[in-house]
Amino acid sequence: ESNALISYSYPLSHRIKYNQTGGTEGAFVVATNASWGVDQGQANDYPLWCAFYDTLGMHGILNCGATANANYDVETEGDMPTTCTSDFLISVTNTTSADLKHSSAAYGAISIDLGAPGALTWTVEFNNNYGTFGGTSGAAPHVTGAIGLLYSAPCSNLAALALNDPPAAALLVKNYILNGVEPNESLESITFTGGRLNVFNSIQMVMDSCGTCPPPSSLTASNITDTATTFTWIENDATLSVNLRYRTLPNGNWIVINNAQSPYLLTDLTGCTAYETQVESVCTNEESGYKYSRFFTTDDCCVPPNDLTIQNITPTSATMIWTNIFAANSYNLKLTSSNPDFPTQNYNTTFTSFEITDLENCTEYQIAIQTVCDTGLTNFTLPTFFETTNCGACRDLPYCNIESDNAASEWIANVTFNGLNNTTLTNDGYGDFTELAGTDIEANQTYPLSITPGYSGSNFLEYFRAWIDYNQDGDFEDSGEMIFTTPDEMSTTVTGQVTIPDDAVSGSTRMRVLMRWAGNNMSNPQPCEDINFGEIEDYCINIIGGNGTPCTATNMIDTSELTFSSMFLHWEMPTNAYESFVIEYRKENTNDWTTETSSDLEKLISDLEKCNTYEFQIKTICNADTESDFSSIFIFNTKCDVGIEILPTGVSDLNIFPNPFSKKTLVTFTLNKKMNLEWELFSVNGQSLFSNFLEKNAGKQSFQIDNLEHLPQGIYFLKIKTTEDFIVKKITKQ
Repeated sequence: ESNALISYSYPLSHRIKYNQTGGTEGAFVVATNASWGVDQGQANDYPLWCAFYDTLGMHGILNCGATANANYDVETEGDMPTTCTSDFLISVTNTTSADLKHSSAAYGAISIDLGAPGALTWTVEFNNNYGTFGGTSGAAPHVTGAIGLLYSAPCSNLAALALNDPPAAALLVKNYILNGVEPNESLESITFTGGRLNVFNSIQMVMDSCGTCPPPSSLTASNITDTATTFTWIENDATLSVNLRYRTLPNGNWIVINNAQSPYLLTDLTGCTAYETQVESVCTNEESGYKYSRFFTTDDCCVPPNDLTIQNITPTSATMIWTNIFAANSYNLKLTSSNPDFPTQNYNTTFTSFEITDLENCTEYQIAIQTVCDTGLTNFTLPTFFETTNCGACRDLPYCNIESDNAASEWIANVTFNGLNNTTLTNDGYGDFTELAGTDIEANQTYPLSITPGYSGSNFLEYFRAWIDYNQDGDFEDSGEMIFTTPDEMSTTVTGQVTIPDDAVSGSTRMRVLMRWAGNNMSNPQPCEDINFGEIEDYCINIIGGNGTPCTATNMIDTSELTFSSMFLHWEMPTNAYESFVIEYRKENTNDWTTETSSDLEKLISDLEKCNTYEFQIKTICNADTESDFSSIFIFNTKCDVGIEILPTGVSDLNIFPNPFSKKTLVTFTLNKKMNLEWELFSVNGQSLFSNFLEKNAGKQSFQIDNLEHLPQGIYFLKIKTTEDFIVKKITKQ
């Protein structure tokens, strides 16, 4: 079930993003196809899988499933997913070129909706060829493709419905498919429709339902405050004007606004109140009628923030970030710890970010937040968990993520290594056991290692590998770090002896154990390579008495005390011991680096030019013989004179951190009055990637840009705009 949910979550996430952004992001996914399943599977055994079709449907996605390639009744024998009862699933059996149900295709008067061609159908193949494709796996895609074709029909009514009410559009298209079938004696009484797919009939039904006055589409409420909101919509070619109406819920009287123009600012609303809004088109000789309600609630509700996140975690501190609540006077934060001796800590702030210091390294904490309003206090949110760093290389370093496509049939059942003895099931292909106690091992000592496979049915031949990151550099690529391998494929417990080298680095490091199916000529598994069948497990190993010394660069640089000609740099402690640091910096668009040194985690950089952008990088000197590479380049700006300062009017103390970023970045600033802001992220070629509209109160404020991990490395531009002017800042993806 988990594999099915992961698979379906991919198209769902794209359709949700499309719906939420009016098509500027994501994809207009209208159908999925499952030419796979579980023969004789029972729907009651897969409740999450079956229920997920309703989830997909509520966002506008229909789903097609191929039934079994065997001549039996699924109502008695079972089949997955075609016996799921979701209204958003179409189940398909196979018909031949003679227009008869295939003799090796399942059926069901309730569950199987229709037949479609699936015997010796033609499709594309590799190497620019065509070839035949058969079975119910070939029948179902014909129906899936028909769904896409119906959505592409030039029918503005269906298009408006798809944008305004995605689930209703999906069910309407399903009806067109099922009601348009060609009656077929071989399918009569053994399928729900008794017919075979007829795309011509279905497309005619779509076109026959198209009216001459379709309603507006994509009605959206934005910039919601306590007393106002802005509505936008898309008009069709036949529309002469648009009427808008709204009411309070649940039973308020409708207030009608004729000849409304998009965007329309609706004012004089009541704070913290739920509203319903509808629009209609006025055409030459008719009106579309009011359709497709949109619901919104005005601000000024006293609620707790629902998006508390933790950023900039260090061994002794962490920064809490959340979105501003309109009705908030301030916020209370409550910090607790997994350490029973840690007393509960309470904090209050008027800002939407808060740094907590004096934490203990490598300790798990829980933080909850409540809002303080004129009307009282909200409840605290459920706690958000985080862990401070300096736990050692095993848990602090970003080791490569790998996964297995399928671990249902074969997995690592047990790993035994010195004091470590862990028995588990499949773990969905990856087991992260780095929070277990692990085991202590000494340099120059030898320890037995055993790996036991687990199977749900037949025993398969497997490759087994194990690695230890002896030098604690965050990978398993160095010589001698593969500690165990089987020369031949095995299907039972494998054992070996592991000798810990003298030059291993003392402290907590990671051990990775891998088991991979040996079929399809696959050999020599790698520690950072996704596998098809099998499992990977990670553990923490504590090395004692090693003589090796790691040397890593700091991965976070920040700045404070900015002046016209200087700034104070400070950076995170590396995970290893160090003697000093080398700091290099240069003015942007120049080639020559200036070098400074520091024995502390900070350095005052002077003699800079005002109102300029500088690039900084730092490397760690561990000892006389060992140093790290330079860190990523970080970008900071000196202050400008009044009149030269490029910041928008009313905005000061602008800072973007981290820069370079990897997955997200935080923008902090101070406003001298309440104002609206709009930010937009561009690629170096000028392509708009992300944007958002914000309303912020006076004082210190912030916003966070998330989900940036998919962007390629390179330079980007962040535009921050007010009603008066704007600024563009360069940021870098590392």
